[in-house]
Amino acid sequence: MMKLLFAFLLLPMLLPAAFVLSDGDYTVPLVVPAEQTPAQQTALQELTEYLNKITGKKFQVLNESETIPDSAIFLGPTQFAAKQKITLSQFGEEEWMVKIIGKNLLIAGGEPRGTLYGVYHFLETVLGVRWLTPHAEYVPQKEKLELEELDLRGKPRMLYRNIYLVPGHTGHVFQARNRMNTEDRKYGGRLLFSRFPGGTSHTLYTALGNADYMRKLYQQHPEYFPLIDGVRKFDSDRANGAAQTQFCMTNVELRKLWVSSLREHIRKDRELAQKNGIQPPMFYAIDQNDCYDGFCTCPNCNAIVEHEKSKAGLMLDFVNHVAKELKEEAPEAVFQMMAIHSTEPPPKSLQALDNVGIRLCDTTSNVLKPWSDPVNAKHRSNLENWAKICHNIVMWDYSISYGSPITVNFPMPTARTYAPDLRMLAENNGAGVFFEHEQVIGADMRDLKIWIEFKLAENPLLEYENLLQDFTDHYYGNKAAVFIREYLALLGTAADNAKAHVSWFPSLSSFSYIDSAILLEANSLLDQAMLLAADNQSYAQRIEEARLSLDRLYLIRAAAYRKMLQNSGKNPDLLPDYAQTKARYLRVWDRRMAIQEEKVRENAFLQREYESNVTKLLAIIEKRTELPHPEQFKNIAPASLFLFGTGMAQTYIKYLKLVKDSESLAGEALCAAMTDVEICPHENYRGDKFKYPFHWSVWPTMTGTAKGVIDDAPKALPQGYHWYKLGSGLSLTQTSVVSMFAGFFVALDGVVSDNSELGQKYEIWASIKVTGSDFFSKGQPGKDNVFYIDQFAIIQLTHNAK
Repeated sequence: MMKLLFAFLLLPMLLPAAFVLSDGDYTVPLVVPAEQTPAQQTALQELTEYLNKITGKKFQVLNESETIPDSAIFLGPTQFAAKQKITLSQFGEEEWMVKIIGKNLLIAGGEPRGTLYGVYHFLETVLGVRWLTPHAEYVPQKEKLELEELDLRGKPRMLYRNIYLVPGHTGHVFQARNRMNTEDRKYGGRLLFSRFPGGTSHTLYTALGNADYMRKLYQQHPEYFPLIDGVRKFDSDRANGAAQTQFCMTNVELRKLWVSSLREHIRKDRELAQKNGIQPPMFYAIDQNDCYDGFCTCPNCNAIVEHEKSKAGLMLDFVNHVAKELKEEAPEAVFQMMAIHSTEPPPKSLQALDNVGIRLCDTTSNVLKPWSDPVNAKHRSNLENWAKICHNIVMWDYSISYGSPITVNFPMPTARTYAPDLRMLAENNGAGVFFEHEQVIGADMRDLKIWIEFKLAENPLLEYENLLQDFTDHYYGNKAAVFIREYLALLGTAADNAKAHVSWFPSLSSFSYIDSAILLEANSLLDQAMLLAADNQSYAQRIEEARLSLDRLYLIRAAAYRKMLQNSGKNPDLLPDYAQTKARYLRVWDRRMAIQEEKVRENAFLQREYESNVTKLLAIIEKRTELPHPEQFKNIAPASLFLFGTGMAQTYIKYLKLVKDSESLAGEALCAAMTDVEICPHENYRGDKFKYPFHWSVWPTMTGTAKGVIDDAPKALPQGYHWYKLGSGLSLTQTSVVSMFAGFFVALDGVVSDNSELGQKYEIWASIKVTGSDFFSKGQPGKDNVFYIDQFAIIQLTHNAK
């Protein structure tokens, strides 16, 4: 049983009508105190606007010093509230109440946001208004408003409720109405983080200054920087929050400098907050730079790591020091440490100070499963053990997938995990949640997922199924909504049955649980929804948008789906019409771009999202069918040969570049120049990864990861592109990927098309060109060598093997 005291809503009691707001020409007045805060003024504006939208009538507003009739709505800290002995000063900052007292309705709360939240809950919970997206709301039409007895009171369970990204003014208002944090004075705002550039996350360098300052600091004080492999290292290329190095966290002078710099930021933040009439920052981020490691291994730093059995101990020791030094300057703030990658596991014995918080990232989970599932035991253990040593845990929740254009924005039945996850967070000293959901248009079922995230951030005890029905009925129409819910249930069941695993950086093959049968059934359900919404343009357009991620998956995997149906003896013509699917995909993108505010539409961030999801993606899709049959494999039947251009690779290291190449049959290749490789700061991507004979990896196979060197290695460097045989007799799976060198892989999607083929054997080849000196004889590349890889060829060696 959960041992939590959640704020909750008391449902209206079914008693005889006690309060009439509107009937015929009659409306009750709204009564406000003589002086109002900006948030209370907003509460009044929102209440009058939506009462007018609901009833079609204008409601009179009275100052409480005027003559008040027997029945009225009292808003905020009025004398009426005081006479009822309701001590609003004892309410929390976001605590609210909605109560009928005699013939009057009182909506009020604590400062600065309580009254505003009371209004929003009255409109939403009692009157049925729904703010569904920044561009869509539901407002019931009722000429007569008659209420039963009401006694509602509540407050958000967690202080910090934030999401990235709902851009623009409409997005800002949408979040405020759904009780997410805002910095706007009109909505009782509070600064969330310090305002110095880069002050929201990965602040280890940015808190001190810009990139030029950091480069100068390294020249003057290399001892401030981490000792790695016996050398004081600094990522001078980035020199900001994306740097692949940290600091020497135990250096006394570095600590003094960092505290001094943050002290100055605190002073400026408090001046800014006072000027804008809002609360000072909730958090000060003391975050490692955005890389897996990069920590110092000097004796002092290493001693902490060894003692605490985690590099998080090194960071927490630093954060505790800063928080202790600056407690008096920011007494209401939490000094927050990000725990990500190598710092996700908590320290063994070190305790966080009372004014220290942990922003725990989840980079290990299967996002299709809740944290309570055994497959996610690692993250659950991290959360529970952090909660034992810290009273302020914020979760950084990666709500979408990441990677190259070919690996993102596919159907992911993840919304069902939000409620159990946030309940677990609340049980473990949860102070808040940040959803990283920045794909403004392309993310899977974005509108639905964001709305559910909003509701559960405020109250994790709400039930997913109830929220799902609430949103889908209002957004798609209750008739079509039935099939939307069946579609989501189908995806969830398919993922469970396939034991699918989707990480925050998945490969395309991670989505193979949506096989041809599931694809056909999913499209059928969405087609039925569309038929039921045909007479309502808004509903129909929203259903088109809901299937955006499924259409994307089909456009990419169309060839694989045809092969699946052929192998199962079914007619490939059962698949959706490719041209119509592509036209719908483009139509949705263009329509969603058009409704964005001009500043949002022209923003470089959204332009890059459009380019990635439309321009680049469609170019990649076309490449899947354009590769010619190489002369090398002229004796291989086309049905047994699968070609993959490296334009479809998922890359994750800076020195790998996709370049045009007229010598390549694919027209382009992944290029790695040794001059770039040798200066790469990441230890996993060194020059020796390019030694000869070439190494390769394929994972997973039926027997685990397969590794090796090329067969029949040439004795001298070939001219132009040459096909190298990697391995033969490999038992691939639906999720196999192949990699040469380091820093990228290509998903072999469509090679293994269904479970009946898992016994097949395959052979893999790679097409590589090397320019520069002939290094084959000595095995080690030189600075003049440049490597190009343009294609992989997979040959199916056996058929119908058991």
